[in-house]
Amino acid sequence: MSLSKAADSIDTSKLQKPQLPNPFDLSDSQILDKVYLTHLHDEDQCDVDVLLDIVSSVVLKSTRLAEGKAYTVFQPEFRTIKLISCQMINTPRGERYVHQTTICILQYLKSYSWEAKALVTLAAFALEYGNLLHLTEVATPDNQLANSLKQLNQVQIRKDTATNLVVLVMEVLHRIQEWARWSALGYDIQEVPSLSNALTEIPVVVYWTIASLVAATANLIGVSDYGLTNFMERLSLADSRLKEHLISSRKQIDYIEEYLKRKKGLSNPKNIVEFLKLLIQHNGSKVQIYDGSTKNKTDIEVFKQKYVLLFISSLDKIEDEISLLNSIYDRLQENPTEIVQNYKKEDFKILWIPIVALWDDTQRYKFNVLQDKIKWYAVEFFSELPGTELIKEKFNYLDKPIIPVLTPQGEILNEDAMDLIFQWGIDAFPFRKIDGIDLTLKWKWFWDAARKANLGIQFLKKLRGLDSSSSSSFSHDSSFFSSSSYMRSMEFYDCTSFHIKGVEGKFNRICHSLSLSNLEDFSIPVSSGCYSDNKINGFRPPMLKPPPKVRVSIMDDATCSTWNLMQNLGEGDKGSCLVLSDFDDDWEEKEKEEKERERGKANADRYIFIYGGGDKKWIQEFTVAVENTKRHATILNTDTIIDHYQLGKDDPKVVQRFWIEIERKKLKKHKDALDCEVQKIVKTLLCLKQDRQGWAILSKGSNVKVLGHGEPMRQTLVEFESWKEKMLQKEGFDVAFDEYYKTKLDEIYARQQCAYVKNNANVVVTITCPNPTCGRVMEVTSVNYQCCHRDASDNAKI
Repeated sequence: MSLSKAADSIDTSKLQKPQLPNPFDLSDSQILDKVYLTHLHDEDQCDVDVLLDIVSSVVLKSTRLAEGKAYTVFQPEFRTIKLISCQMINTPRGERYVHQTTICILQYLKSYSWEAKALVTLAAFALEYGNLLHLTEVATPDNQLANSLKQLNQVQIRKDTATNLVVLVMEVLHRIQEWARWSALGYDIQEVPSLSNALTEIPVVVYWTIASLVAATANLIGVSDYGLTNFMERLSLADSRLKEHLISSRKQIDYIEEYLKRKKGLSNPKNIVEFLKLLIQHNGSKVQIYDGSTKNKTDIEVFKQKYVLLFISSLDKIEDEISLLNSIYDRLQENPTEIVQNYKKEDFKILWIPIVALWDDTQRYKFNVLQDKIKWYAVEFFSELPGTELIKEKFNYLDKPIIPVLTPQGEILNEDAMDLIFQWGIDAFPFRKIDGIDLTLKWKWFWDAARKANLGIQFLKKLRGLDSSSSSSFSHDSSFFSSSSYMRSMEFYDCTSFHIKGVEGKFNRICHSLSLSNLEDFSIPVSSGCYSDNKINGFRPPMLKPPPKVRVSIMDDATCSTWNLMQNLGEGDKGSCLVLSDFDDDWEEKEKEEKERERGKANADRYIFIYGGGDKKWIQEFTVAVENTKRHATILNTDTIIDHYQLGKDDPKVVQRFWIEIERKKLKKHKDALDCEVQKIVKTLLCLKQDRQGWAILSKGSNVKVLGHGEPMRQTLVEFESWKEKMLQKEGFDVAFDEYYKTKLDEIYARQQCAYVKNNANVVVTITCPNPTCGRVMEVTSVNYQCCHRDASDNAKI
């Protein structure tokens, strides 16, 4: 009886309870669930490389071991491989039993890795398959042993039907091994998600690999004649999915490796050019740099030995930043060889790196429109930059425009100079953090003097650090120029009380909006005499609408104190406390709208003119000029807020106190270069004090931008129409104003014999100390002042 018929005669009724599934009736997800139940930890050892080398030389009939090492001991042992081979040989006919044997083998190899499971099974198959190949090819005329083995194994009547399957299994094994090698490197799943996706395919691939080898073994020994094509199709289908995941994994791993390589290079770059290449240039490619000054392309080598202002942004809402950097570019070009703090202006370049997630036609069009506006350099690369993640990590880029400043050596001079440039403009050159601190300290003494003089202007309270004498510096406050204090009154008719309805906590918000602490602040005793004429004097409560039958009359009262909010309420005989009612239902919505408006104002450029002088006519004309300018359409259409304060308007004694504080600063001894700068400012202010008409100071936040003589300052405002376009082209209102003011200063005082001041210049020609260890500007002990108004009848010397 043949082996096939003997197998058919076996009573398998007990084995078929419960009914074994046909593997071709199972979906891959069902197979995955069954295979996962057989897998434990990868504890058993398998010399994968050695075993794969040996098995390959057998099943592929290669000569890989001919020049290599002959392996004698490796894991697993021969016993394990032979037992699996016997299990495969003893498999009865039928696909159901192929499935059963496959699961048994997986159970037996439960502590092996996925690649080892498939490889050990292939080695077991190679014992029988290799024997057949060897006996088929060996020459037997003079070899009685070989001839006898051929006959015993019936080689003449057996056919090799597994050649194609073996080739496919070897390819699959190499892919499984590749996955195992990458997984062992410990890549983060979030960084290489395809490796995790591949893991869902690995058990299915291993299952069909083992099942195909079991079926092929059955064919070799003649137990069955399975069509291996069906097994190969299922194996190929699972393998194709695994292959796709591995291709994606390869790309993701290459990206990670490239990222780590670039990150390492950025930690110690050779120079600025190499630094930029690591951010924007793919390997083997050449990035295009657009030159906005010539509208042509150039090479990245243009930044060699240069400092670079790296403008990093998206393509959305960056018109203001482009305008600002265009102005900075112009100012750098005005006197390119000028050296400021040992830095030469011509050594500074501006480069724009646009960060775009997906470049499509819309994004390209937007980029081209913005590119036409710039005067400096831009990276022209319409795909994701290789250093995008590095830019986000190294410069903390979070989709908000930033301007890191880099040295010629590729080191970071300033992580982000955006706020510094917006606040100080070209004055912040060379745009280091210390430059912003120095500029702040340069004017801190002035605001301290104004505070000590008790000017009473609200914006002084808005300056950070000004309330604390220990503060070493302060920055521009977003609420720097809030509207001046205004006093209001409310009149109540036919009603002496009203009540507020609402959710818990609303009353506290109302108290806060009224500048009150709590409910007790509403209690006003009759004996206090606060009730009169049905009026409340004080700040108008934001967002608080009057209740029904209440008319609100608003009128300015500059003489009112800040805190009289609840005084003069009602008549003395109508009660001793205030209760509010019928509060507007949409109060919260309106409060939200008010906050949005305030947020918009907070982002605006805020300026103030502080001015004074002895000529009342000039004072009036200057006040009118400021008011007309702040209401000009150009100002209203831009994020610009202008306020003004006349020194001594409310209290003439303030003028004397202010100038006494300025004089005190002049008496201080010089300690360092900053003190010398301060002394120049003090002397400039004292010179302006002598102007018979008046003087004016323009400040942008805490940054005093212009110290000017009265008449040229007034005419600059009056002629705003002539230079309004410059405001849009320059860094802002202050820069355009200063530029036009200088032309008016030269024009008005062209025939002047005495020295006059341009902006923050000194009163007279300065002479430095001849001592080489000092070099400071020497103090002037005697100065003659002559009135600048040569045509005036009362021209006199002081």
